[in-house]
Amino acid sequence: MSSCPYRHVGAGGHVADSGSDEQYTFFSFVCCAGIVAGQAHDEKSKVAGQYLFDAALAKIASCLSRLNFAPIFLIDPLLQKSSRFNFISMPKLVVMLRVKNGAPFVHQWLACYEKLADEIVVLDNGSTDGTDVVLKNHPKVVDLISTQGYNEGRDKNLLYNRVRLRQPEWCLWVDIDEIFEPAVTRKHLDRLMSSRLATRFSFRRFHFIDLHHFAASWFRLNYTAGPDRLLWKEHPAGYFEDKILDSPNVKGISGLKLPTTYRIMHLGYVSKDLVEQKAALYNGLIAPEKAYNIQGMYMHNERKLRWHNNRFDPRVMGINALLTTLMMRQWIIKAWRLVRAGAAENVASDMQQDAHTKTKAA
Repeated sequence: MSSCPYRHVGAGGHVADSGSDEQYTFFSFVCCAGIVAGQAHDEKSKVAGQYLFDAALAKIASCLSRLNFAPIFLIDPLLQKSSRFNFISMPKLVVMLRVKNGAPFVHQWLACYEKLADEIVVLDNGSTDGTDVVLKNHPKVVDLISTQGYNEGRDKNLLYNRVRLRQPEWCLWVDIDEIFEPAVTRKHLDRLMSSRLATRFSFRRFHFIDLHHFAASWFRLNYTAGPDRLLWKEHPAGYFEDKILDSPNVKGISGLKLPTTYRIMHLGYVSKDLVEQKAALYNGLIAPEKAYNIQGMYMHNERKLRWHNNRFDPRVMGINALLTTLMMRQWIIKAWRLVRAGAAENVASDMQQDAHTKTKAA
């Protein structure tokens, strides 16, 4: 990787500054001069100009990465152009996985997260299909523990404790049937993790009903609109709720939480067999009503939309804009309900105080 004379990433992912703001201004001027030089007919000047131009783009990407509100569609092309320059810090990211019998997805899952994670820590909950063997033999999987008996809260807290032994700076929780869209790279996650303000970033899951289409009825889109998978900055206060079923996201991490438009492909409902297996699991344990809901995810007569990998496809950008609108609508409704609940509580308190005053007066 070519080095930059003003800023570079050192050992351990720490960003080292070797110049003042004035030096950065001068460096930007040099980059602009390089762009001009790149217009020359001399081949060496063209190469030098392109080199400096790429450096300028990388510098812009670095600056924008500090702005949590910077539009994703502006950042992504710059990140692609700046592949030769690393101006963004690279914290240690550990991916957590709790799994049982994930053979249909394990190879695709590893192909995705081996490019994103520094390390992977796994808890296997009694696989009988060889999933644990495949995971254990992968070089990015640095720890694998096993449990028996279904208990999400217990397993996630056990796994979290093992993850903390790896001293992560950031953590990501996903399931074996959840993979990021192909366009997402480690550089995109580094951009998020370099934030000075946010401590959590959330991702939307698109629920696939076959290998090429995701659920797109109005009900399912409203469900997808709320990002429900988290990347978070590690903190000792983090924990998972001690629930046998449905302990989805880490708790106790304070600070700013921001949604993203990076998409997760949820493949757990792509076949009827997979849905029936999951429904049988819930039905055999504690939640027959959950099994009913899961069986409904096999989506008879469900409206479907075709998945497109290109993040800049107008159809993809359009659906992301729609989902963001639905998410904001959900926020407004929740805020209004909280306001109404608070107002009702104040009215009840006032009525109680008036009644108490009248009683004393009598």
